[in-house]
Amino acid sequence: EETIPATLLHAAFGQFIDDSRTHTVTEEDNIFIGKLARVMSELYEYEHNRTDAVSEVLEGYHLRLRLNRKVQGTTYETDGDMSIDVNNRRHPYVIVEFKNEAASSNSEPYIQALMYYLQSTRTYAPSMSGSTLPCFMVVIFGPFIIFAGAVWTLRPAIQILSTPIAFNFHSTDSYNHITAARHMAAFRKAVRTLQRHYERLPPDSELVSKLSHPTIFPYPTTFTSLDDNSTIAFKYREHLEEDGGKSKRLIFFGTLDEGDAEVPICIKFVQDYSRDAHTHCANAGVSPRLRGFEQLPGGWYMAVMDRLVAYDVLADLPIDELIPRSVFDSIGKELGTLHARNLVHGDIRDTNILLKREDRTQFMIIDFDWAGVADVVRYPANVNYRDIERPHDARDGLPIKAAHDDAMLGFLIARKSQK
Repeated sequence: EETIPATLLHAAFGQFIDDSRTHTVTEEDNIFIGKLARVMSELYEYEHNRTDAVSEVLEGYHLRLRLNRKVQGTTYETDGDMSIDVNNRRHPYVIVEFKNEAASSNSEPYIQALMYYLQSTRTYAPSMSGSTLPCFMVVIFGPFIIFAGAVWTLRPAIQILSTPIAFNFHSTDSYNHITAARHMAAFRKAVRTLQRHYERLPPDSELVSKLSHPTIFPYPTTFTSLDDNSTIAFKYREHLEEDGGKSKRLIFFGTLDEGDAEVPICIKFVQDYSRDAHTHCANAGVSPRLRGFEQLPGGWYMAVMDRLVAYDVLADLPIDELIPRSVFDSIGKELGTLHARNLVHGDIRDTNILLKREDRTQFMIIDFDWAGVADVVRYPANVNYRDIERPHDARDGLPIKAAHDDAMLGFLIARKSQK
Protein backbone atom coordinates (compact mmCIF):
# COMPACT_ATOMS: atom_id res chain seq x y z
CA GLU A 1 0.00 0.00 0.00
CA GLU A 2 1.39 3.38 -1.00
CA THR A 3 1.49 6.28 1.43
CA ILE A 4 1.85 10.03 1.06
CA PRO A 5 5.52 10.57 0.15
CA ALA A 6 7.82 12.05 2.78
CA THR A 7 8.51 15.01 0.47
CA LEU A 8 4.89 16.10 1.01
CA LEU A 9 4.94 15.53 4.76
CA HIS A 10 7.86 17.83 5.55
CA ALA A 11 9.30 20.49 3.26
CA ALA A 12 12.91 19.70 4.26
CA PHE A 13 12.93 16.52 2.19
CA GLY A 14 11.71 18.17 -0.99
CA GLN A 15 14.09 21.08 -0.46
CA PHE A 16 16.94 18.57 -0.11
CA ILE A 17 16.09 17.17 -3.55
CA ASP A 18 15.97 20.64 -5.10
CA ASP A 19 19.23 21.74 -3.48
CA SER A 20 20.98 18.51 -4.47
CA ARG A 21 20.40 19.54 -8.09
CA THR A 22 20.90 23.29 -7.98
CA HIS A 23 23.18 24.24 -5.05
CA THR A 24 26.03 26.53 -6.08
CA VAL A 25 29.17 24.73 -4.93
CA THR A 26 31.50 26.85 -2.78
CA GLU A 27 35.19 26.63 -1.92
CA GLU A 28 34.23 25.20 1.48
CA ASP A 29 32.18 22.49 -0.24
CA ASN A 30 35.03 21.58 -2.59
CA ILE A 31 37.61 21.29 0.19
CA PHE A 32 35.23 19.14 2.22
CA ILE A 33 34.40 16.83 -0.69
CA GLY A 34 38.10 16.34 -1.40
CA LYS A 35 38.64 15.17 2.19
CA LEU A 36 35.49 13.04 2.27
CA ALA A 37 36.31 11.37 -1.06
CA ARG A 38 39.73 10.36 0.27
CA VAL A 39 38.45 8.69 3.43
CA MET A 40 35.42 7.15 1.69
CA SER A 41 37.65 5.59 -0.99
CA GLU A 42 40.03 3.97 1.50
CA LEU A 43 39.89 0.27 2.33
CA TYR A 44 39.46 -0.47 6.03
CA GLU A 45 40.05 -3.69 7.91
CA TYR A 46 37.19 -3.03 10.31
CA GLU A 47 33.90 -1.16 10.04
CA HIS A 48 34.62 1.01 13.08
CA ASN A 49 37.73 2.33 11.34
CA ARG A 50 35.60 3.57 8.43
CA THR A 51 33.04 4.99 10.83
CA ASP A 52 35.66 6.95 12.76
CA ALA A 53 37.40 8.31 9.65
CA VAL A 54 34.22 9.42 7.89
CA SER A 55 32.71 10.90 11.06
CA GLU A 56 35.81 13.01 11.68
CA VAL A 57 35.57 14.57 8.21
CA LEU A 58 31.82 15.14 8.58
CA GLU A 59 32.39 16.98 11.85
CA GLY A 60 34.71 19.38 10.04
CA TYR A 61 31.71 20.26 7.83
CA HIS A 62 29.55 20.94 10.92
CA LEU A 63 27.84 17.55 10.74
CA ARG A 64 28.60 16.05 14.15
CA LEU A 65 27.44 12.48 14.63
CA ARG A 66 27.08 10.83 18.01
CA LEU A 67 28.54 7.39 17.43
CA ASN A 68 27.28 4.10 18.88
CA ARG A 69 24.29 5.84 20.47
CA LYS A 70 21.84 3.66 22.35
CA VAL A 71 18.22 4.09 21.28
CA GLN A 72 16.35 5.53 24.27
CA GLY A 73 14.47 2.88 26.22
CA THR A 74 15.85 -0.05 24.19
CA THR A 75 18.93 -2.22 23.82
CA TYR A 76 19.41 -1.09 20.21
CA GLU A 77 22.43 0.99 19.25
CA THR A 78 22.79 3.13 16.13
CA ASP A 79 26.10 3.51 14.34
CA GLY A 80 25.57 7.24 14.47
CA ASP A 81 22.84 9.82 14.91
CA MET A 82 21.99 13.47 15.39
CA SER A 83 19.23 14.06 17.91
CA ILE A 84 17.75 16.59 20.30
CA ASP A 85 16.03 16.24 23.67
CA VAL A 86 12.66 18.01 23.83
CA ASN A 87 10.01 17.54 26.52
CA ASN A 88 11.99 14.65 28.04
CA ARG A 89 12.10 12.78 24.74
CA ARG A 90 15.05 12.21 22.46
CA HIS A 91 14.13 13.01 18.87
CA PRO A 92 16.51 11.73 16.20
CA TYR A 93 16.61 13.83 13.05
CA VAL A 94 19.49 11.92 11.44
CA ILE A 95 20.21 8.19 11.75
CA VAL A 96 23.33 6.82 10.05
CA GLU A 97 24.08 3.19 9.29
CA PHE A 98 27.63 2.24 8.27
CA LYS A 99 28.82 -0.83 6.40
CA ASN A 100 32.51 -1.30 5.73
CA GLU A 101 31.96 -2.36 2.12
CA ALA A 102 29.00 -3.08 -0.16
CA ALA A 103 27.61 -6.59 0.49
CA SER A 104 29.89 -6.95 3.52
CA SER A 105 27.04 -7.99 5.83
CA ASN A 106 24.03 -10.26 5.86
CA SER A 107 21.91 -7.41 7.23
CA GLU A 108 20.44 -4.78 4.89
CA PRO A 109 21.61 -1.34 6.14
CA TYR A 110 18.58 0.51 4.78
CA ILE A 111 16.23 -1.73 6.78
CA GLN A 112 18.47 -1.46 9.83
CA ALA A 113 18.30 2.33 9.75
CA LEU A 114 14.51 2.24 9.43
CA MET A 115 14.28 -0.19 12.35
CA TYR A 116 16.31 2.17 14.53
CA TYR A 117 13.94 5.00 13.57
CA LEU A 118 10.94 2.84 14.46
CA GLN A 119 12.41 1.86 17.81
CA SER A 120 13.35 5.48 18.55
CA THR A 121 9.86 6.84 17.97
CA ARG A 122 7.31 4.07 18.47
CA THR A 123 6.58 4.76 22.13
CA TYR A 124 5.57 8.39 21.65
CA ALA A 125 4.58 8.68 17.96
CA PRO A 126 0.85 7.90 18.59
CA SER A 127 0.64 10.73 21.13
CA MET A 128 2.41 13.27 18.88
CA SER A 129 0.14 13.29 15.86
CA GLY A 130 0.83 16.99 15.32
CA SER A 131 4.31 16.17 14.01
CA THR A 132 5.38 13.69 11.36
CA LEU A 133 8.62 13.16 13.35
CA PRO A 134 10.79 13.71 10.26
CA CYS A 135 14.23 12.10 10.18
CA PHE A 136 16.97 11.62 7.59
CA MET A 137 18.23 8.08 7.02
CA VAL A 138 21.84 8.00 5.79
CA VAL A 139 23.34 4.71 4.64
CA ILE A 140 27.11 4.68 4.13
CA PHE A 141 28.57 1.53 2.59
CA GLY A 142 32.07 1.47 1.21
CA PRO A 143 32.53 4.56 -1.00
CA PHE A 144 28.77 5.19 -1.39
CA ILE A 145 26.14 7.23 0.45
CA ILE A 146 22.34 7.00 0.08
CA PHE A 147 19.88 9.49 1.58
CA ALA A 148 16.27 8.76 2.55
CA GLY A 149 13.53 10.50 4.53
CA ALA A 150 11.48 8.84 7.27
CA VAL A 151 8.18 10.09 8.72
CA TRP A 152 5.22 8.86 10.73
CA THR A 153 1.74 8.90 9.23
CA LEU A 154 -0.50 6.17 10.60
CA ARG A 155 2.70 4.10 10.62
CA PRO A 156 6.36 4.78 9.83
CA ALA A 157 7.14 5.38 6.16
CA ILE A 158 10.35 6.03 4.27
CA GLN A 159 11.19 7.54 0.88
CA ILE A 160 14.47 7.25 -1.00
CA LEU A 161 15.76 10.76 -1.76
CA SER A 162 18.87 9.96 -3.80
CA THR A 163 20.59 7.33 -5.86
CA PRO A 164 23.85 6.00 -4.36
CA ILE A 165 26.35 8.88 -4.40
CA ALA A 166 29.83 7.63 -5.35
CA PHE A 167 32.91 9.14 -3.69
CA ASN A 168 35.55 6.95 -5.38
CA PHE A 169 35.55 9.13 -8.49
CA HIS A 170 38.62 10.11 -10.51
CA SER A 171 40.20 13.48 -9.76
CA THR A 172 39.19 14.70 -13.25
CA ASP A 173 35.55 13.62 -12.83
CA SER A 174 33.96 17.01 -12.22
CA TYR A 175 30.41 15.68 -12.68
CA ASN A 176 30.56 13.24 -9.75
CA HIS A 177 32.51 15.75 -7.67
CA ILE A 178 29.79 18.38 -8.13
CA THR A 179 27.04 15.79 -7.57
CA ALA A 180 28.60 14.75 -4.27
CA ALA A 181 29.18 18.36 -3.20
CA ARG A 182 25.60 19.39 -3.93
CA HIS A 183 24.15 16.43 -2.05
CA MET A 184 26.28 17.00 1.03
CA ALA A 185 25.55 20.74 1.08
CA ALA A 186 21.84 20.02 0.63
CA PHE A 187 22.00 17.50 3.45
CA ARG A 188 23.69 19.94 5.84
CA LYS A 189 21.05 22.58 5.11
CA ALA A 190 18.18 20.10 5.56
CA VAL A 191 19.63 18.83 8.83
CA ARG A 192 19.52 22.35 10.24
CA THR A 193 15.90 22.66 9.12
CA LEU A 194 14.93 19.46 10.95
CA GLN A 195 16.83 20.54 14.05
CA ARG A 196 14.80 23.77 14.12
CA HIS A 197 11.61 21.74 13.63
CA TYR A 198 12.25 19.85 16.86
CA GLU A 199 13.52 22.88 18.76
CA ARG A 200 10.21 24.59 18.05
CA LEU A 201 7.92 21.70 18.93
CA PRO A 202 4.96 22.97 20.96
CA PRO A 203 3.90 21.28 24.21
CA ASP A 204 2.61 17.74 23.91
CA SER A 205 -0.95 18.87 24.55
CA GLU A 206 -0.92 21.01 21.40
CA LEU A 207 0.58 18.22 19.32
CA VAL A 208 -2.11 15.78 20.41
CA SER A 209 -4.94 18.25 19.86
CA LYS A 210 -4.20 18.38 16.15
CA LEU A 211 -5.40 14.79 15.88
CA SER A 212 -4.79 13.47 12.38
CA HIS A 213 -3.10 16.50 10.86
CA PRO A 214 -0.42 16.60 9.53
CA THR A 215 0.14 12.84 9.82
CA ILE A 216 -2.57 11.94 7.30
CA PHE A 217 -2.39 14.98 5.03
CA PRO A 218 0.42 16.89 3.28
CA TYR A 219 2.08 19.82 5.04
CA PRO A 220 0.76 22.78 2.93
CA THR A 221 -2.28 24.42 4.53
CA THR A 222 -2.26 27.74 2.66
CA PHE A 223 -2.03 28.93 -0.92
CA THR A 224 -1.74 32.24 -2.74
CA SER A 225 -5.00 33.27 -4.38
CA LEU A 226 -4.81 33.52 -8.16
CA ASP A 227 -7.41 36.30 -7.95
CA ASP A 228 -5.76 38.83 -5.63
CA ASN A 229 -2.48 37.27 -4.37
CA SER A 230 -3.82 37.04 -0.83
CA THR A 231 -2.87 34.09 1.39
CA ILE A 232 -5.77 31.68 1.82
CA ALA A 233 -5.86 29.08 4.61
CA PHE A 234 -7.69 25.80 4.17
CA LYS A 235 -8.40 22.59 6.06
CA TYR A 236 -8.13 19.04 4.79
CA ARG A 237 -11.14 16.80 5.31
CA GLU A 238 -10.49 13.55 3.45
CA HIS A 239 -8.37 11.69 0.94
CA LEU A 240 -10.04 10.70 -2.33
CA GLU A 241 -11.29 7.13 -2.19
CA GLU A 242 -11.15 4.80 -5.18
CA ASP A 243 -11.86 1.08 -5.43
CA GLY A 244 -12.91 0.88 -1.79
CA GLY A 245 -9.80 2.48 -0.29
CA LYS A 246 -7.58 5.53 -0.26
CA SER A 247 -6.58 6.53 -3.77
CA LYS A 248 -2.96 6.18 -4.89
CA ARG A 249 -3.47 9.59 -6.44
CA LEU A 250 -2.65 12.50 -4.15
CA ILE A 251 -6.07 14.13 -4.33
CA PHE A 252 -7.69 15.50 -1.19
CA PHE A 253 -10.89 17.31 -0.31
CA GLY A 254 -11.11 20.18 2.12
CA THR A 255 -12.76 23.48 2.92
CA LEU A 256 -11.91 27.15 3.12
CA ASP A 257 -13.77 30.07 4.65
CA GLU A 258 -15.23 32.66 2.30
CA GLY A 259 -17.13 35.22 4.34
CA ASP A 260 -19.60 33.26 6.44
CA ALA A 261 -19.62 30.35 4.00
CA GLU A 262 -17.52 27.19 4.08
CA VAL A 263 -16.48 26.41 0.51
CA PRO A 264 -15.65 22.82 -0.51
CA ILE A 265 -12.38 22.54 -2.40
CA CYS A 266 -10.19 19.90 -4.02
CA ILE A 267 -6.42 19.89 -3.40
CA LYS A 268 -4.29 17.96 -5.86
CA PHE A 269 -0.55 17.24 -5.69
CA VAL A 270 1.18 16.33 -8.95
CA GLN A 271 4.59 16.54 -10.60
CA ASP A 272 3.23 17.65 -13.97
CA TYR A 273 0.28 19.97 -14.60
CA SER A 274 -0.78 22.61 -17.11
CA ARG A 275 -2.07 25.65 -15.29
CA ASP A 276 -2.67 27.32 -18.66
CA ALA A 277 -4.91 24.55 -19.98
CA HIS A 278 -6.88 24.34 -16.73
CA THR A 279 -7.32 28.11 -16.55
CA HIS A 280 -8.50 28.25 -20.16
CA CYS A 281 -11.17 25.61 -19.56
CA ALA A 282 -12.18 27.12 -16.21
CA ASN A 283 -12.65 30.54 -17.82
CA ALA A 284 -14.91 28.85 -20.37
CA GLY A 285 -16.97 27.36 -17.53
CA VAL A 286 -16.14 23.74 -18.35
CA SER A 287 -13.59 23.05 -15.59
CA PRO A 288 -13.63 23.76 -11.86
CA ARG A 289 -12.38 27.18 -10.80
CA LEU A 290 -8.63 27.12 -10.18
CA ARG A 291 -8.11 29.06 -6.96
CA GLY A 292 -4.41 28.44 -6.35
CA PHE A 293 -1.41 26.89 -8.03
CA GLU A 294 1.78 26.47 -6.00
CA GLN A 295 5.21 25.12 -6.88
CA LEU A 296 6.55 23.15 -3.91
CA PRO A 297 10.00 21.73 -3.14
CA GLY A 298 10.82 18.31 -4.52
CA GLY A 299 9.26 18.81 -7.94
CA TRP A 300 5.67 19.04 -6.68
CA TYR A 301 2.81 21.29 -7.74
CA MET A 302 -0.29 21.91 -5.64
CA ALA A 303 -3.45 22.77 -7.57
CA VAL A 304 -6.36 24.06 -5.45
CA MET A 305 -9.73 24.17 -7.15
CA ASP A 306 -13.44 24.16 -6.37
CA ARG A 307 -14.82 20.73 -5.54
CA LEU A 308 -17.44 19.58 -8.00
CA VAL A 309 -20.60 18.77 -6.07
CA ALA A 310 -23.57 16.88 -7.58
CA TYR A 311 -21.58 15.70 -10.60
CA ASP A 312 -21.08 12.11 -11.76
CA VAL A 313 -18.03 10.71 -13.50
CA LEU A 314 -18.91 9.56 -17.02
CA ALA A 315 -17.12 6.26 -16.41
CA ASP A 316 -19.34 5.53 -13.39
CA LEU A 317 -22.66 5.83 -15.23
CA PRO A 318 -24.64 2.63 -15.88
CA ILE A 319 -23.54 0.97 -19.10
CA ASP A 320 -27.00 1.45 -20.60
CA GLU A 321 -27.14 5.20 -19.84
CA LEU A 322 -26.22 6.97 -23.07
CA ILE A 323 -25.52 10.69 -23.35
CA PRO A 324 -26.93 13.03 -26.03
CA ARG A 325 -24.57 13.51 -28.96
CA SER A 326 -24.88 17.27 -28.47
CA VAL A 327 -22.94 16.97 -25.20
CA PHE A 328 -19.96 15.42 -26.97
CA ASP A 329 -20.22 18.01 -29.72
CA SER A 330 -19.98 20.72 -27.05
CA ILE A 331 -16.95 19.00 -25.52
CA GLY A 332 -15.36 18.91 -28.97
CA LYS A 333 -16.04 22.61 -29.44
CA GLU A 334 -14.33 23.44 -26.13
CA LEU A 335 -11.38 21.26 -27.06
CA GLY A 336 -11.19 23.19 -30.31
CA THR A 337 -10.78 26.46 -28.42
CA LEU A 338 -8.04 24.83 -26.34
CA HIS A 339 -6.28 23.61 -29.47
CA ALA A 340 -6.57 27.08 -30.99
CA ARG A 341 -4.26 28.25 -28.21
CA ASN A 342 -1.83 25.47 -29.14
CA LEU A 343 -2.71 23.54 -25.98
CA VAL A 344 -3.80 19.93 -25.54
CA HIS A 345 -5.52 18.04 -22.74
CA GLY A 346 -3.80 14.72 -23.42
CA ASP A 347 -6.15 12.32 -21.63
CA ILE A 348 -9.74 12.77 -22.80
CA ARG A 349 -11.38 9.65 -21.40
CA ASP A 350 -14.49 8.81 -19.43
CA THR A 351 -12.84 9.23 -16.02
CA ASN A 352 -12.00 12.86 -16.84
CA ILE A 353 -15.47 13.95 -17.98
CA LEU A 354 -18.07 14.74 -15.32
CA LEU A 355 -21.79 15.28 -15.94
CA LYS A 356 -24.18 17.20 -13.74
CA ARG A 357 -26.51 14.88 -11.89
CA GLU A 358 -29.65 16.93 -12.54
CA ASP A 359 -28.78 17.95 -16.10
CA ARG A 360 -26.72 15.56 -18.21
CA THR A 361 -26.09 18.27 -20.80
CA GLN A 362 -23.85 20.13 -18.32
CA PHE A 363 -20.28 18.78 -18.27
CA MET A 364 -16.89 19.44 -16.71
CA ILE A 365 -13.42 18.47 -17.94
CA ILE A 366 -10.85 17.64 -15.25
CA ASP A 367 -7.32 16.25 -14.85
CA PHE A 368 -4.74 18.42 -16.59
CA ASP A 369 -1.72 16.35 -15.52
CA TRP A 370 -0.83 15.46 -19.12
CA ALA A 371 -1.90 18.78 -20.63
CA GLY A 372 0.46 21.31 -22.13
CA VAL A 373 1.72 22.78 -25.39
CA ALA A 374 0.77 20.62 -28.38
CA ASP A 375 3.63 18.57 -29.85
CA VAL A 376 5.91 19.73 -27.01
CA VAL A 377 4.43 18.02 -23.96
CA ARG A 378 5.02 14.26 -24.03
CA TYR A 379 3.24 11.21 -22.71
CA PRO A 380 4.48 10.01 -19.31
CA ALA A 381 5.72 6.54 -18.46
CA ASN A 382 3.37 3.56 -18.45
CA VAL A 383 0.59 4.87 -20.69
CA ASN A 384 -2.26 2.35 -20.48
CA TYR A 385 -3.29 1.57 -24.05
CA ARG A 386 -4.33 -2.03 -23.41
CA ASP A 387 -7.36 -1.30 -21.23
CA ILE A 388 -8.01 2.19 -22.62
CA GLU A 389 -8.51 2.80 -26.31
CA ARG A 390 -5.96 5.34 -27.53
CA PRO A 391 -4.45 6.45 -30.86
CA HIS A 392 -1.63 4.20 -32.09
CA ASP A 393 0.97 6.92 -31.51
CA ALA A 394 -0.16 7.77 -27.97
CA ARG A 395 2.69 5.95 -26.25
CA ASP A 396 5.33 6.59 -23.58
CA GLY A 397 7.59 9.51 -24.40
CA LEU A 398 5.91 10.50 -27.67
CA PRO A 399 4.53 14.03 -28.28
CA ILE A 400 0.89 14.67 -27.43
CA LYS A 401 -1.04 16.00 -30.41
CA ALA A 402 -4.33 17.86 -30.71
CA ALA A 403 -5.52 15.03 -32.97
CA HIS A 404 -5.16 12.65 -30.01
CA ASP A 405 -7.75 14.63 -28.02
CA ASP A 406 -10.12 14.47 -31.00
CA ALA A 407 -9.53 10.74 -31.43
CA MET A 408 -10.14 10.02 -27.74
CA LEU A 409 -13.37 12.01 -27.89
CA GLY A 410 -14.37 9.95 -30.92
CA PHE A 411 -13.84 6.74 -28.94
CA LEU A 412 -16.14 8.10 -26.21
CA ILE A 413 -18.80 9.02 -28.76
CA ALA A 414 -18.74 5.50 -30.16
CA ARG A 415 -19.32 3.97 -26.71
CA LYS A 416 -21.35 6.53 -24.76
CA SER A 417 -23.35 8.63 -27.22
CA GLN A 418 -27.00 8.21 -28.11
CA LYS A 419 -27.36 7.19 -31.74
